[in-house]
Amino acid sequence: MKKEEPKQFIHWCILGAVGCGFMAAGDWLLGCIPLQETDTGLFNRAYYLSGSYGLWRPILTVGLGAIGGFLYYFVVKALNADIDEKYRKIKNVQFLCGIFTVAVALTIHTWVATMAWFATYLGPRIGAEIRTVPGGHVSFIVQAERYLDLMETFLQRNGI
Repeated sequence: MKKEEPKQFIHWCILGAVGCGFMAAGDWLLGCIPLQETDTGLFNRAYYLSGSYGLWRPILTVGLGAIGGFLYYFVVKALNADIDEKYRKIKNVQFLCGIFTVAVALTIHTWVATMAWFATYLGPRIGAEIRTVPGGHVSFIVQAERYLDLMETFLQRNGI
């Protein structure tokens, strides 16, 4: 980093820290739910599909993730500013990896929020049901009886 840019570097760090706070708040909102027996992972929780997840939460989750991702971009810039120009390839790789990290975080926020919105708002309007499917996973199924019949037939035919 050039010596005449310390103020800009500090601004990038501050904006990035604020962005990290927004993303952490979004992650906290995703994880601050009651656990259920059928939960199989951090983001594969039955509560998101239960219809009990308030409609304001998906909007807030994606909003926090989007704002945090945008502001976290400045952390990536600040980290990139510390790499000497003679290491241009490493600098480019570090920049792309940082942007990829932000994109993955926003994708997780959007995926979970969309799933919860579908279960809470859209699913009941199209006749979808929450069911435990063969294998023990909880799924949100349109035409649940037909799907379960087909799955059972498939499993019997294949000796599973």
